[in-house]
Amino acid sequence: MEHLVGLISEPNIFLVCVVALLAATIQSAIGLGFTPILAPVALMFLEPKSALQAIIVLSLISSFVYLPNVKTCATDRYFQVLCLGALFGLPIGIWLLSIADSFQLRLAAAVIVTFAGIQALRPFSKWKVNETAIAGFSGLLSGSMTASMGMSSPATAWGLLVSGAPGAKVRIFTGTYLALVHIAAIVATLASKTVYENTLPTLLLLALPTAFGTFIGWKIGKRIDAAKLKIWVACVILGSGLSLFVTLLLV
Repeated sequence: MEHLVGLISEPNIFLVCVVALLAATIQSAIGLGFTPILAPVALMFLEPKSALQAIIVLSLISSFVYLPNVKTCATDRYFQVLCLGALFGLPIGIWLLSIADSFQLRLAAAVIVTFAGIQALRPFSKWKVNETAIAGFSGLLSGSMTASMGMSSPATAWGLLVSGAPGAKVRIFTGTYLALVHIAAIVATLASKTVYENTLPTLLLLALPTAFGTFIGWKIGKRIDAAKLKIWVACVILGSGLSLFVTLLLV
């Protein structure tokens, strides 16, 4: 309770709550965006490692609406390989979180996400890739980024865009995968007993705006043109990477 009161008294906490509402709305609408949008702001004003752990749980809340798609997605080979890659990536991410400082993690996230955004904006039809290899690599990358940076959606969506998936598939697969991988990340973190003291207060403070934004985004998402969704996803990835670089300069 003492830590929660301390967070509420922070002068910029209202801004963090507003960004959490916006991030949850976007993720619920297009399948990704919560962590890339919220993390740069949260890292500026909150204790970094506690904020990242809380964001993992909050991102699960904003992806909860996609869980009914699990049965359908589970029969797809791309999705199966993606999840398998994430299982190997999660322990790597937990290890990175224990040895790296916040600046190193933020720098790595900024480079990876910006690069993914630039590639995703290139004409998708020109890519000739092995879908299985892309699924495994993006799963490994997103799993490690989830546990160490609370951020997996850029790598996941990048893999789907590069493999030429249609807009509807990008949205459903990314949202469903995020829900599952964040459940696994929470379980892995609890098993490793690496939970920081401000994680729970941060989670409690941001849970309400996240839940409200999720509801709004789900309503909006039903009206988005699937043909334009891929461009929106690529722009969110690139914008998130650039915003991470900005926070490196400001903090």
